[in-house]
Amino acid sequence: MKKERVLRVNNCDIHLVGVIHGLEREGERVKYLFEEINPGCIALGIPKEDIATIKKFVDDGIEFDMLPEQKRFFEILSHYGKVSIPPPDLVALYKLSEEKGVDLEAIDMDDEHYADVFTKKVSLINFIRNSRRNKKLLKREFDFHSAEEFVEEWEKRYNSMKSFRAIEKAREENMASRLLSLSDRYEKILAVVPYQRFDGIAELLSRD
Repeated sequence: MKKERVLRVNNCDIHLVGVIHGLEREGERVKYLFEEINPGCIALGIPKEDIATIKKFVDDGIEFDMLPEQKRFFEILSHYGKVSIPPPDLVALYKLSEEKGVDLEAIDMDDEHYADVFTKKVSLINFIRNSRRNKKLLKREFDFHSAEEFVEEWEKRYNSMKSFRAIEKAREENMASRLLSLSDRYEKILAVVPYQRFDGIAELLSRD
């Protein structure tokens, strides 16, 4: 099921969209939404360091390194549609921001912030246990009717431990906070976030 919602915050319409990064069809989807909404700002649920990486891909065609878990995720995701790396939705929105002169903002934690949260919430024992669980996850087979169902099941298993779920909650809070700040500056925002984080961000924005 696609996840899209318009939230009115501080006289700003935030068009919140949950995407499955990697699926090629998401690239066409966000391009259509951009043209339909004509936003003053594109907010991406990625850290600012990733925008620099996407720029290097667009300008220089660099290749992306992936962790084993990421490779396995995209391998399974390819059963539900054509997959491309870097994610076509992110590349498409970066190019649109450059071509149309629309502001582009990264709203996820930057690397330093994430490292700080990780250190505070994950003990060494939890890290070891989670690593063992994820090794088993790499061998697990998934059989669902849709990419959305697969992504939700992967999320449950990949972040099954309480401490790792707390990190994802902190990410959602950070993204919602950044969108609240941006809502003071723009009338319309196209906010594209990971499918797994959509519900949490939407709930936090709804409270405000």
